Amino acid sequence: MAKVQNFSEISPDLPFTEFDFYELYRRTFATSELGKIRKRLPLGEMAENFGLISKSMRAKKGRKTY
Repeated sequence: MAKVQNFSEISPDLPFTEFDFYELYRRTFATSELGKIRKRLPLGEMAENFGLISKSMRAKKGRKTY
């Protein structure tokens, strides 16, 4: 019967390619055509102006208080 090893010993050998794919997508999105368009459009302000969201509904940036 084989011994059980610590997960930390074998974790570098486990491939998580789906995470690598999403990380690559996030990094290259900003340089793509769609990423450049999204960067220039003030989508949050447009949604507020059209009445789709209110300022209180927007996520506040910074540290959350609990």
